[in-house]
Amino acid sequence: EELVVVPVGHGRVDVHLLGLLLKLFETPLELIYGSSRGYERVPRSGDGDGVDEKVNDNPYYHANILSRLTFNYMTPLIKYGYKQPLEHDDLHQLLDSNKAEIVSARFEKAWKDELKSRGESASILRAFHHSFGREYYSWAIVKFIYDILQFV
Repeated sequence: EELVVVPVGHGRVDVHLLGLLLKLFETPLELIYGSSRGYERVPRSGDGDGVDEKVNDNPYYHANILSRLTFNYMTPLIKYGYKQPLEHDDLHQLLDSNKAEIVSARFEKAWKDELKSRGESASILRAFHHSFGREYYSWAIVKFIYDILQFV
């Protein structure tokens, strides 16, 4: 097969190039992070295996700091998705901090505090800021640095 390399800023990156890059960096990353367990499809109820919930929890919980910073813990899932289309059942559980009941409770508390302190002039943006601002601004700084480095 012929590889077509298109600059990232001018169109799509060919899927074959992505596969090649995964192969090139796979061995050095495994030396740094240790060999990954590989990706296994998560058993679900109805699969005939008697499992009622996901067996594999999120790999983020078992990743070291370097793996978390570079998202290397996602490599097995990316490889699996490269070989075949991912389905909903292929995905890992959400992190506890990203589950809807946790996020909504956090925002609801901030909104109630906003209503209590401001009354009629309550702002949903202030409630958002108080509940998610630190994480949002932290990632915005990382994204800003990333964008600046793209020009270097």
